[in-house]
Amino acid sequence: SDGVGSLHYDWVASKIACDSFIKSFTNSAITDKQARFENALKAADSAVSDPSDSEMKGMMCTFIAVVWDKKKNDFLYCSIGDSRIYGHSINSFKQISTDEKKAVIMRDKGGKLLNQSGVLIVREGLTNALGYSGAKINIVSESFNVGDAIVICSDGMYEVPNFSDGINEILQNSDLKKATEKFMRKSREMFNDDASILILQRTLLPDEIINQI
Repeated sequence: SDGVGSLHYDWVASKIACDSFIKSFTNSAITDKQARFENALKAADSAVSDPSDSEMKGMMCTFIAVVWDKKKNDFLYCSIGDSRIYGHSINSFKQISTDEKKAVIMRDKGGKLLNQSGVLIVREGLTNALGYSGAKINIVSESFNVGDAIVICSDGMYEVPNFSDGINEILQNSDLKKATEKFMRKSREMFNDDASILILQRTLLPDEIINQI
């Protein structure tokens, strides 16, 4: 989760979203995986939209949640906002989420288009986030085979120059933690925003393969 920095309590929004999602999914009695997942996402949105402290109301955050069923070769994910999830396999590294934002031409209070030296001022704004009191939820299923990896990151991370090359280098290293720490040290001076990354790499062999061996 990545708090919307232009609003107040952005880091609190992120923490509340993560805590609420994990608590809801972990404690849920719903047996259907997708329904349980959707319910936890709604709980996270509700917690950010209607916080117990009314002073915090109006905060927002992006959110990506992933649920991997270890007995199956797939996972569910939901991306809300412009944080991203990438999929990595032997043959490719690609963004699998969709950025939920759009470019908006800025106007003054009277509705007149704003420009600077004759050039219109354009800013990108989120079209979906937790805290809207009804965030759009779209749950997607993706394959997740042995050797594949999932990379989740905030915009402050994926906007770093040569991001893709850096992640590919990490995932080719046998010591994932050490390689990630090295990448963070090298990139630290280039971070222009909160930069978060989480990598899940599937390296264990499934039971059926172990039995065959």
